[in-house]
Parts: sequence; structure tokens; C-alpha cells
Amino acid sequence: MTLPEQIAEFLKREILPEYAPGDQLPVLWEMKERFPASTASWVRGYNLLVEEGLVNGQHGVGYFLVRQPGSEPSADDLKRAKVIGLLTQLKTTITDLDAAVRDLLVPAQTSAQS
Repeated sequence: MTLPEQIAEFLKREILPEYAPGDQLPVLWEMKERFPASTASWVRGYNLLVEEGLVNGQHGVGYFLVRQPGSEPSADDLKRAKVIGLLTQLKTTITDLDAAVRDLLVPAQTSAQS
């Protein structure tokens, strides 16, 4: 089991039962104190729950409980989870592309200054 999968399981077992649908979940820095891991691993762990339709993430705001594990998702929950999962993948791709472009530009700018 990967670290993000372990984090998702930890959240399902230890954290989600303490909250009602619509409640904001603890912020990442608080969770990192309870289960030490990198921010990237935590984000991936939360995003696994987003893909399952258990949690909804709002950039710059946090994560919110949609439904408890074991409850049946509605059709809207499943659609929302799919869209959020695709958007998360797209964001990762854009971030990777941005980093690759910056890596290409930095040596070119350094050479031009010489």
C-alpha cells in the first residue's frame, strides 16, 4: 500500500467518523502532526478520498466531508468525484509541464546573460 493510500485509510478510520457531511476537515499541517508525511503525500491521500466521493476539496479553502465511508454515493456524488479526479490529474499535469518549461528556460536565460 502506498503512503497516500495509507493516509486515505487513516482518514477513513480515524478522522472522517468524527465529522458530519458538510463539515470542513482538519487542515494538512494539523494532520501531519498526527500522521507524519509530506504535504504532497497528504494531498494525494485526500485526493484519493475525493475520487471516492467521500471528500470535496476547495483550492485555498480545504477539504469537506461529502459522505461517510460505507454510505451509498448519489449519482451526483459519483459525477462530482469523477470531475474532481480529472481536474486533479489536469492540475498535476499542468504543474509538471510548468516545471519542465521553467527548466528549459532557466539554462537559456543563464546562457544569454553570459
